[in-house]
Amino acid sequence: MFKAFWRPEAILFVSVFCLTLAVQYASWSYFDYTDQEVWESAVSIFSEGKEISLSDVSFGYPGMTILWLGRFFVAEGMLVPKATALSISILISFSVALATLLAYLLRKNSFWFAGVFGLLLFSRLYTFATPPSAVVTPLIVSLFLYMLYLFERPNIGKRSLIFLGVLLGLALLTRLDIGLLVFCAVLVPAYVLFREKTFYIFGFSCLVFVLGDTHLWHTPLTYIYEVFIKIQDHTLHTYGGHTYVNIFTSSPLAFISLVFGLILFFGYKKEFTLPRGYFVWFLVTTLGIAALLLIPESRVVWYFYPLLFTWEILLPLFLFMLLPKIQVPKPFLFLNEKRLEAVTVSLLIGSQFVLLLSIL
Repeated sequence: MFKAFWRPEAILFVSVFCLTLAVQYASWSYFDYTDQEVWESAVSIFSEGKEISLSDVSFGYPGMTILWLGRFFVAEGMLVPKATALSISILISFSVALATLLAYLLRKNSFWFAGVFGLLLFSRLYTFATPPSAVVTPLIVSLFLYMLYLFERPNIGKRSLIFLGVLLGLALLTRLDIGLLVFCAVLVPAYVLFREKTFYIFGFSCLVFVLGDTHLWHTPLTYIYEVFIKIQDHTLHTYGGHTYVNIFTSSPLAFISLVFGLILFFGYKKEFTLPRGYFVWFLVTTLGIAALLLIPESRVVWYFYPLLFTWEILLPLFLFMLLPKIQVPKPFLFLNEKRLEAVTVSLLIGSQFVLLLSIL
């Protein structure tokens, strides 16, 4: 057991989790955030053993991962504001650590994992998001990376599919509308890859959702109806400004990544190291959700956050594919491919940090 703990993968996960937790907790506990009073109130109500009512703004998200963890900390004697901030921070930190670990497992001989960690840690998208959106976004990023893991290892066992189902269930528990979109997007390639084994994904995602959402224990049909009414309201409610402009200004790195990805996919087929089926699937998923923005007065810009995060963390990988094509000038011949990767990651993380500072 102790040997397993000291494996590089375990050390990486724990280190990233702790570093992210320190940064996230400092941010969520000392700075105001979107819908802060709403979610502190929800944690307080849930900690008293009461249900979140239809009249509460937090109803239907459902944000149950935040509520359950917050309830635990309140029961341990922590004040509600601190318990809420710590719950959000732990959930984000777990997802960032998982995404970093998956990037390491996928490309052990590159610095991609460092880019994933830095880009997720300092993303300014957290500052725009409500707590459920902030929590579910890096979770879905890790889910998309896990899908890449499965695309590259299609002969994987059922435990890996169960884990994917658990991740999907947690996404549904955190933000149902975004989770449902990803749920539908994942099941299509999953069925193509795994056929009848897709049942493990579907079954365990539903199981986690039903066990975690207390509303489903009492009045499931009424709750589902009210939730879908609320999702419809979220989708059609006016959100100031044109949504495409909001998305572009939220994450220019994601759009740069999309451009590089398309250039590599069509122009550098030998250098393109991602499974082509995975890239097509993720591109179609992006375009499909983008089509929702055509709805008049739509504010589904929130649905784009997980996609933006994922395109951002794919950017260093795309740039790494192009590094062998670079002719290094003689004064910089000491910059071999690994050092160029390190420089690339440093510049991207620096850019992300500057973008974050620009709105603080």
